[in-house]
Amino acid sequence: MEEIMNTLRKHEKEVSSLQGEVVRLKLSPATSKGTSNYCPKSGVSLTRESERRLDRNEHQLHEIQLSDHDMQIQILEATSYNDTYVWKIDRCSLRFQEAVTGKTLSINSPPFYVGRFGYKVCARLYPFGDGTGKRTHVSMFFVVMRGENDALLPWPFHQKVHFRVIGQDSIRDAYDAFHPEPTSSSFKRPTSDMNIASGWPVFISQKDLRQGGYIRNDTVFIKITVETTGLQGDIWQ
Repeated sequence: MEEIMNTLRKHEKEVSSLQGEVVRLKLSPATSKGTSNYCPKSGVSLTRESERRLDRNEHQLHEIQLSDHDMQIQILEATSYNDTYVWKIDRCSLRFQEAVTGKTLSINSPPFYVGRFGYKVCARLYPFGDGTGKRTHVSMFFVVMRGENDALLPWPFHQKVHFRVIGQDSIRDAYDAFHPEPTSSSFKRPTSDMNIASGWPVFISQKDLRQGGYIRNDTVFIKITVETTGLQGDIWQ
């Protein structure tokens, strides 16, 4: 949450600066209708260059606002300290389209902790697939992140992980689980912000996800459960 708040504060400063620049450009004579000042050095009219800067700044403002919207949702929803986290993914149609065009290939869930003093983890989803699931499946992965409690925890991470796409208009969920491979670098104690993701390139076909009753109101829910069996010590009481 602290990371999210720091990013939001940074975005507030960027938004203020960009808004000021947008206003200045809109009021500039160089962007007024019917005016054009040629710059011999660049070979570009000031009108055209100012319009480009204006478009670029307005686009950056839009992208920051979308990012801030997502982070505000994370602040409201990423409050789980149990072994189970339900990830709500909205605007599914847009996210799939952005994956198809290559704009945004993957989506990370908000980070959450396994137990109040446990591992910091997140999920990663590729709407258009990754690896052997590219173009045909939705790929689902699990990521161990660097957390506040790593010095207290046993390594490598060895807890069984369950993923479930909840059926909203279906009596069945899409489900799979795995036991971590102890020798994999994905489950060692993180030395950077996050380890290499591990999971299923072919978790569920894109056709089944769209037509199997898993999406309603352009929203899908994914339940991630990490077993805490075998973890010992007062921090797990």
